Amino acid sequence: MPDICKVLYEPPSVLYRVFDKKEYALAFVETGNLRLKTLSHFANVKDELRVDATEGSFSIQTPSEIIKVGMNQSGEIISQHSESGVIHCRGEVVNPIYIYCFSNPPNGNLSFLSPKFGEYIVRVDDPVQFIQDITEHLSSIDFCLGSPVIEIVPVVYNKGFMSDQTLDNSAHFQLSYTQKPASFSDEYEYRLAVISTIQFCNEVGDEYDVNLGKTLPYATLISL
Repeated sequence: MPDICKVLYEPPSVLYRVFDKKEYALAFVETGNLRLKTLSHFANVKDELRVDATEGSFSIQTPSEIIKVGMNQSGEIISQHSESGVIHCRGEVVNPIYIYCFSNPPNGNLSFLSPKFGEYIVRVDDPVQFIQDITEHLSSIDFCLGSPVIEIVPVVYNKGFMSDQTLDNSAHFQLSYTQKPASFSDEYEYRLAVISTIQFCNEVGDEYDVNLGKTLPYATLISL
C-alpha cells in the first residue's frame, strides 16, 4: 500500500462537498468519480462569483529584522544597523498543483455553505481514507513517477495581510496553493492538493478525471 506523505495539517473528521448537479454528487458517492483541476484553471474560470485571478500565488507581510546600510558616493559601506520592520513576500507556484475542494463550515452548520456551489451536498466522514484512496489510484499510474504528494489542507484567507510570525520557504510554498483573499472566507474551504510534476501535467492537461471504481462507504449524499 503506497505511503501518504506526511501532511502539515490533520484534516477534520468530516468534510462537505457541494455539487451543482445531482448526477455529479451520486457519481462521487457511488463510483468515486471526481475531477481534479489545476490552480491555473480556477484562476481563469468563467464565473464571476467563483473566479480568483490570484490562485497559485501568495502575498503575505511578515515581521522581520531589517538591516539598513549607508553608502558613500563610491559605493563603500559607511554605516550599518538593524531595526524591526516588515517584509512583504510574494511568489507563485511552480509545480503543477491539482486541487479538489471541500468545505468545513463552523460546527458543521450547513446553512453556512454558500449557495453559489449548488444544492447537492455530500458528507465525507473519513477524509483520511479518502486521501488514501486517491493516493493508491494515482500511484498506480505510470506517469505519476511513484507515490504522489497529497494532502488535505485548510485554505487561509489572509492574502496580502500581516502574519504574526516569520514564515520559512516551506510555509511560503504552501501558501501558494492554500491562500485566498478575505473576500472568499465564506467558503470555509479545505483542499485536496495533489502536488504533481510537469510530466503529469503534460500527460493530462489542466483537468484529470479520477474514477476509483468503487462505492465510497464514507461518503453520503445528504439534504438540508
